[in-house]
Amino acid sequence: MERLCKKMEERFSKTSEDNSAFDINNHLKRNERFNKSIVVCDSLVCLMFCIFPIIQSFLEYLSSSTEDRKFVYLLPYMMWYPFNTQRLLNYIVAFSSQCLVTYMITSFYLGHDMFLTTFVYIVNMYLSYIEFKIHEFKPTNTDEDNHYLSQLLAFHSDIYGYVKQIDEIFSIAMLWNYFAACLTLCLVGYQVAAGTDYLHLLKFFGFLVSMLWHVYIISVVSTELITQSSGIGDAFYHQEWYDASNKYKRMLLLPIARAQRPAHITAFKFFDISMQSFTNLLSTTYQVFTLLRTSLETST
Repeated sequence: MERLCKKMEERFSKTSEDNSAFDINNHLKRNERFNKSIVVCDSLVCLMFCIFPIIQSFLEYLSSSTEDRKFVYLLPYMMWYPFNTQRLLNYIVAFSSQCLVTYMITSFYLGHDMFLTTFVYIVNMYLSYIEFKIHEFKPTNTDEDNHYLSQLLAFHSDIYGYVKQIDEIFSIAMLWNYFAACLTLCLVGYQVAAGTDYLHLLKFFGFLVSMLWHVYIISVVSTELITQSSGIGDAFYHQEWYDASNKYKRMLLLPIARAQRPAHITAFKFFDISMQSFTNLLSTTYQVFTLLRTSLETST
């Protein structure tokens, strides 16, 4: 990841003129909005898992009869401890440790997806920059045309290298994201069908929304990557290449052919990440949920 950052930094804009051509502000603001939405969503879910046990303890205490009234110290997660967690001091230690672990795991999960979306957004920005330069350039049938085109082709080739490295770094984690989202959808659906406490249901529903939102955001930026990389071939095709030299025209064959195989992110080579895969995820999960519900109704 460090090597990838350094390579991508070499191509980053270094002048105010490049900043305008790269359209940095719009790209980074949009990336920031997506990342903030992920942070807010996961933070709320993290807070729900940590706070709801205390709320449930108070509700159970208030709903119990006066004679049998006893405050039960509930924890966010079921864990075994070598001490009695029903004592106040022990409960504070156990509760604090579980909240800390929840925060750490959420931070790791957030960091992974925010890195991925940021990397893909930068790649999309680079592709948008190349497309802008292609539309802006007017061939004049000179050697300078060939030099200019060779620079763009080198940049284009580097971008495909960046995407390949991004895929190698994040593909396994993306497969887990899709698997976890599918599993969570099925479990929440099963809980709804079987009936459960509304606080637990609300927690699982929040976790479900968080998982789906992560997958949705990544699917959106990956679809944009596919669209942007495909658009490079169209940009070259609609350029005024007929005014260029024969060498220039032959050089155009490579990027146009490369654009026929759009850059993409995969889930460990099993499938390409896109809005189509997100739709397939929802469809497959619904089928599994229907099967679980039918099995539950049959057993009862």
